[in-house]
Amino acid sequence: SAGRSAKSGQWLSGQTSRYAIVLDEIKPGELDLDLAKYEVGIGPSRGRNAATYVKGRVDKGCFVATQSSQEAAEIPRPPVRIGFEARLAEPYAVMLR
Repeated sequence: SAGRSAKSGQWLSGQTSRYAIVLDEIKPGELDLDLAKYEVGIGPSRGRNAATYVKGRVDKGCFVATQSSQEAAEIPRPPVRIGFEARLAEPYAVMLR
């Protein structure tokens, strides 16, 4: 899928499976993220720990912070380096058919 950034007028494109997010702006960034502190926020794997989810065959996901520290403590994993950051734009998410 492809779209035009509302701010810069540049085209942004990305490939996903059933779900897509709408981005207003994407730029380089640096963030270390401990996936064990997050869980899947949408779809059939909702509620599953993000570190466990990414161990499978996926390389992206929509995650929310979790309150469950028991499973997070059982998953020793180094933080993941995030190289880009983006601002969400309305309608924020779409489901592809």
